[in-house]
Amino acid sequence: MIRALLAVFALGLLAYPVVSLMDIEDYRATLDDMQESLAATAAQLQTVAALHWLKNAYLAFAFLLLARYVGAPERPADLSKAGGLLMAFPVIDVLWQTLAQLAMSVDPEDLDINIQLRSDYLLYCMLGLGLIGITRAHGDNGKTTDAIARGESNDKGAQA
Repeated sequence: MIRALLAVFALGLLAYPVVSLMDIEDYRATLDDMQESLAATAAQLQTVAALHWLKNAYLAFAFLLLARYVGAPERPADLSKAGGLLMAFPVIDVLWQTLAQLAMSVDPEDLDINIQLRSDYLLYCMLGLGLIGITRAHGDNGKTTDAIARGESNDKGAQA
């Protein structure tokens, strides 16, 4: 059930920017925190929606890695990768904000880029760190359960 929900959320993230373009004025309203959206043309909003899709695809990939881990817990590397992607998501979101503002600007030289740092960025970082911590706490550091069962170690000193 959890695996299916993660996949549905990932698909929702991918569908949102595409579906929102069916009503361009509604999509403009979702960008109300960006002043540039008020004067943006339909083509500029389509560019922003494409950038929005890329940002959401990044997050959807993290969800799909989590879903894959839930379905096959013998692959703890998926959990670590999902954690790393979640930790880096705030950077991706700030990049999206900047590129979206550039795409909607009429005069790029007179652009006043406004980067918002939000508390949910800390949440993404903490969740990602937690997923990586769970992987490390189990002592497998990204190894498969078969490697753990064989007694393989990632420690350089243990191999010498």
